[in-house]
Amino acid sequence: VPGVFTAGDMQRGQSLIVSPRGEVLAVNRYGLEHLGYDAEELVGQSVLKVFHPDDRTDVAANLKR
Repeated sequence: VPGVFTAGDMQRGQSLIVSPRGEVLAVNRYGLEHLGYDAEELVGQSVLKVFHPDDRTDVAANLKR
């Protein structure tokens, strides 16, 4: 599946590869399962999608650094 990588699948943690603009480029299978998304729903979208709305302003500010 494009955008899904297996290198992080051996660990029990979410791993996302994010562009400097904050676009999700890839995510491991554990991350997809834990977050409740299919790769098609998450890859190409803003990483802010996976954060609570109350945290998005701070995360967006950190992406700009």
